[in-house]
Amino acid sequence: MRPWLCRTFGGIVPAGPGPAAELGRYAATETILRLPQEYPEIVAAGARALWAVEARLRAAALQHPEAPELWLAVRDVDGLAMRLDATSEWEWRRGFADASVTGQDLGVLDELLRDAGAPPYLDATRPARAEERASLARLRAFLGSYCGGEFEFDDPAAPEPGSGAPAA
Repeated sequence: MRPWLCRTFGGIVPAGPGPAAELGRYAATETILRLPQEYPEIVAAGARALWAVEARLRAAALQHPEAPELWLAVRDVDGLAMRLDATSEWEWRRGFADASVTGQDLGVLDELLRDAGAPPYLDATRPARAEERASLARLRAFLGSYCGGEFEFDDPAAPEPGSGAPAA
């Protein structure tokens, strides 16, 4: 999140001192993040891949009671998949979804992508594995950009693109 913004129930407003008119302009208008058009599919495909990994991890944890670290991996993967599924479009578009994703989640994705085949993330040679890795890589890139504040908010005073109106 950008340091000059703070969240309110009315939208995003500049933080700190500033002209009341400027604050009123932002508070009265809901601001929307300019996200990639395909972001819903990136998140959905990533969640599906996480659920598939979680199912394999859970099966392995049940078969290997001597490896309790597998249950920690199940918890990490399951938790991220659940939070992604539960995060609404409203939350994504208004910048609140970063409250559902932590640095630990990014680390889990990094481990899944780096350590495929190493415990606790099992070597799954099924055909879907390449597709899962691609989905997880796209999800990791998107979440890294989202949580890193790389997406800009629309300026509520700016004209719609392609409207022909001059920029303010």
